Amino acid sequence: MKVIKSDERIVWETKTAKGFEYPFEEKNIDCAVVEIRGRHPLSGWYRNTKVDEMIFCKEGSGEIVFSGGDSYLK
Repeated sequence: MKVIKSDERIVWETKTAKGFEYPFEEKNIDCAVVEIRGRHPLSGWYRNTKVDEMIFCKEGSGEIVFSGGDSYLK
């Protein structure tokens, strides 16, 4: 089990989102809590070349696009 204390987290904020990241030693995964406000990013898109990811939508809706198809969160 990996324990990451709140003072070890990485806090970031942009115009459209705020996040708290809890890094693991695994280079392809970390744990994060992100609040997205509106379209994120404002234009364009983000791309991960390799990532293991788990997404939990607590509130609202959105779209995640990946190589196997699109997924809509409601």
